[in-house]
Parts: sequence; structure tokens; C-alpha cells
Amino acid sequence: MEPVDSPDEPTLPGILSESYQRSFHSGPLPSVDEFRAYGEVVSDAPERILRMAERDQEAKHRIIEKQIIQNSRAVSQGQWMGFTAMIVALGGAIYLASTGHSAVAALLAGPSVLVPIMRFYFHGKHEADQDRAA
Repeated sequence: MEPVDSPDEPTLPGILSESYQRSFHSGPLPSVDEFRAYGEVVSDAPERILRMAERDQEAKHRIIEKQIIQNSRAVSQGQWMGFTAMIVALGGAIYLASTGHSAVAALLAGPSVLVPIMRFYFHGKHEADQDRAA
């Protein structure tokens, strides 16, 4: 093949330049050629590499499963704590109202009743909006 002269670039006689690019495989396993080459160097290398990838994937699944369980427990714990705080606030408001401190009782009872109601209302509205958008 003859070199093609570009009118924009000067050419130097006798200089040939060649370049190539090799893309590396990305993922838990090497490319097929590299996998085969490992087997030529160490006979059981491909099997060991596969076992390593499988163990790594199993470990990741266990970690994700533990995270899901812990997140679920944290949400449940937060809900129980919120419920308990609401009951304590309502109990305190009832006590304050019965002892003649109705203004303070209203200030204490108002948020403890309104916040859960607003939470359920806005949560349901948000889900309804998402259903309509889908």
C-alpha cells in the first residue's frame, strides 16, 4: 500500500509510523483470549478464576441482603419511635388539658395529631401522582 500524501501535512521520506489501540475487557472475568492464556500458563487457572468470581458475587449478594434487612429494621424502629412519641405527646396533652392548661395542651396535641395525618395524605398524593405519570 502506498502512502497517501496530504497536501496540508509535510511528508518526510523514509519515516513510517504505525499505531494500534488495544481495548481492555472490563468486568469480573477476563476476555476469552486472556482466559485461554491463563489456562496455558497454569492449567487450573480458568477454574480458579471462575470460582473467585462466583465467591465475589455471592459475597456482594450477602452484603446487599444484610443492608436491606438493616434498612427495613431501621425504618420499623423509626416508625415505632414516632408512634411512641405521638402517644406520649397526646397523653401529656390530655393531662395538661385536665389540669387547666388547655392552651399548652393544644400546642402539644396539635402537631402530634396533624403530622401523621399530613404524612399519610401527602404520601398517598405522591403515589397517586406517580401512578398518573406512569
